Amino acid sequence: MELIIFLKNGNTLKFENASNVRFNTNFFTVLCFDYVSASNHKKKSAAFNYVHLAGVSFEEELVDVDSLFKA
Repeated sequence: MELIIFLKNGNTLKFENASNVRFNTNFFTVLCFDYVSASNHKKKSAAFNYVHLAGVSFEEELVDVDSLFKA
């Protein structure tokens, strides 16, 4: 799925083939997911501190958006 992250500083990040999107609150409020790198085509994982995000957009309705905000 395509995942777009909107940062509070106005930048936008686009991830192709994102999967396993989850909201982790173990240590910080973090949005985590796996993706395939566009530059070297390797599978990688990413984590973003949610306080720096203005929003997220999912290409498909495979993610229960409400579940991302449940601790």
